[in-house]
Amino acid sequence: MKKLVLIMLLVTTMIVGVYGNDFEKGQKFLTGQVGLNSYAIPFGASYSLALTDNIEAGATGMFIFVDGFTVIIPTADVMYHFTSLELPVDLFAGASMGYLLAMGDGVTYNGGFSLTPMIGARYFFKDNLAVSLKVFFSVLGDMSGAGGLLGVTIVL
Repeated sequence: MKKLVLIMLLVTTMIVGVYGNDFEKGQKFLTGQVGLNSYAIPFGASYSLALTDNIEAGATGMFIFVDGFTVIIPTADVMYHFTSLELPVDLFAGASMGYLLAMGDGVTYNGGFSLTPMIGARYFFKDNLAVSLKVFFSVLGDMSGAGGLLGVTIVL
């Protein structure tokens, strides 16, 4: 399923045409996103700022409701954008550092820190509207494993 979504996004990008890689210093991004995982459907939002023409930093809050528990995962995110490649998509790679909290059935569980490398792309349909896809592999923490996030980004 994950491979199919990635292939569909890449093919759609090539068919629709080139709008351009619109990442530049000073931009602010707000992204609503939903997870592509097998065990539950996480959802949340991220806010980030283009610190330079290649570096983006921000924060994400994700929520998962599974087996009577509410899981909250706040993260700090940093991405490097490959703007010099002049691709029709905004291609980036980076990492998130987060903390897992789970609550339910009278129990609160602090899952500790997580470290999650990721790659992703944004395709801009307009100057201020894009679709995004992130693929990640969590290497540290209780939520380790692979997954993806599909989202809609608004440039503020």
